[in-house]
Amino acid sequence: MDYVTNAYYVVFYERADQRVRDWPLMTSPKPLVTIIATYLTIIKVVLPKFMRNRRAVDLRIVIKWYNIVQIIANAVATWGIMTSGWTTTYHFGCMLPDYSMKPEPLRMLRFLWWTFILKLLELMETLFFILRKKERQASFLHVYHHVSTLVITWAAVKYIGGGITSFSPMINNAVHVIMYSYYLLSAEGSEGTKACLRKHKKWLTVMQMVSTLKSR
Repeated sequence: MDYVTNAYYVVFYERADQRVRDWPLMTSPKPLVTIIATYLTIIKVVLPKFMRNRRAVDLRIVIKWYNIVQIIANAVATWGIMTSGWTTTYHFGCMLPDYSMKPEPLRMLRFLWWTFILKLLELMETLFFILRKKERQASFLHVYHHVSTLVITWAAVKYIGGGITSFSPMINNAVHVIMYSYYLLSAEGSEGTKACLRKHKKWLTVMQMVSTLKSR
């Protein structure tokens, strides 16, 4: 038992980035595990049971503003990561994270933490599917993607908040700006805009797949 306790301390405290030890949701893995367990319970047990004999909920206004928030937030996160190293001192070689308390490395770390918060916000999408009676879209692959991405971004902030590994979340955030813009225009745009978007939908899918693979 002492070995397990010691290993837990070493992995989650001693080896972690000391700069984030007091940051929200970063102190230990317990909050993350609780969030994931709650999410899975809600989407697999609570909401399906609640919606069993109810009509689909009209969430058009909610989803519209959700897309707008995601567009703005992902654009800010992309800009923040890009200008915290990639437009100043970074290169495409083997760059290790800078664990110092200098302004730029700390700025990079903060924007990576905000990227984690955006991944947390994305869990809402599964709830939207179930409330709209579109359970097939809340597939195993969909749930796995959101949970695994959340865990990966948490671990990145906890252990390697910067360096070459920050390139993937920067690109992923940029792709999400395009993705949520597509969703917003598909729902709110004119017929001409929607027809144009349908022609280019396959390229959005390709970008999503590439950015997802790069973040793993």
